[in-house]
Amino acid sequence: MESCCYPLSHHDNFKNQRQQKIADELKEHIISELKSTAEKNKLRKFEYIKAVAVEAKPFDDVEI
Repeated sequence: MESCCYPLSHHDNFKNQRQQKIADELKEHIISELKSTAEKNKLRKFEYIKAVAVEAKPFDDVEI
């Protein structure tokens, strides 16, 4: 193996970390938009959506 190359597991780990960071940023954006919409529609605080689940899954793996 060349010195410039990492084992495949390192690349997979980096990919997973990157996907997790993107998912976390996306969650924050979605919650922010939902909060803004709730405020515009004068919902009470307990009616706000407080969490969402984001899963990174390639489109070609999605079953329709």
